[in-house]
Amino acid sequence: MDKRHLAAMVEDIASFFRSASVSDQISADIGSHLRRFWEPRMRSELIAAWRSGEIKLSDAAAAAVARLAETHDACG
Repeated sequence: MDKRHLAAMVEDIASFFRSASVSDQISADIGSHLRRFWEPRMRSELIAAWRSGEIKLSDAAAAAVARLAETHDACG
């Protein structure tokens, strides 16, 4: 998938949760959405693009991807 498209999609999710959530819960909600609705390949590509600096994310989206990356790394 196009990494810029993945970044745009996660930013749309972040925008939704920013408007609907309390601030400390936002990145947790974004991460939960990504785990539930994105297939593993999409999550892996997003994490790789974020780590390499290929895409830039808002603070909330980046925090969610960082949490997702920790879980991803732990699962191998």
